[in-house]
Amino acid sequence: MVFEPTQIDNNVLSNMSDYQYDREGIPDQLILKESMLHDDSVKSIRVKEGFLSDGRSYVSEYWAWDGITNVTYYFAANGVEESETALEEYLVSVGKLTAKEEHPMGIMTLDVEGEKVYSVTVTVGHEDTLYGEARM
Repeated sequence: MVFEPTQIDNNVLSNMSDYQYDREGIPDQLILKESMLHDDSVKSIRVKEGFLSDGRSYVSEYWAWDGITNVTYYFAANGVEESETALEEYLVSVGKLTAKEEHPMGIMTLDVEGEKVYSVTVTVGHEDTLYGEARM
């Protein structure tokens, strides 16, 4: 069974020129795009590119493999500690995860155009078990 997202985040900004954010500590030059992260062999169910509520660029991918449904978030690492607890708290604070839900996750760091980027994969469900919600 593949779990469908129950709530789609429609508040992602598509044009940052209309908005002002405090971007201290976030590299101005790094705007993430799916094409920067994978070659053409990687297929996702759904991909979203946008900006988090703190102005940080991100890409999210909704994908499934072998009965496991996941959402992977890619975003600049600046100012966010590399620990499961800190990354979970950050994703809750920007509205991607819900507090007090179970969020099994895997964390990797990537070098994208010379900047450290987190790849945080959150398992949403496995076969008939739903762990929690992850918003795109």
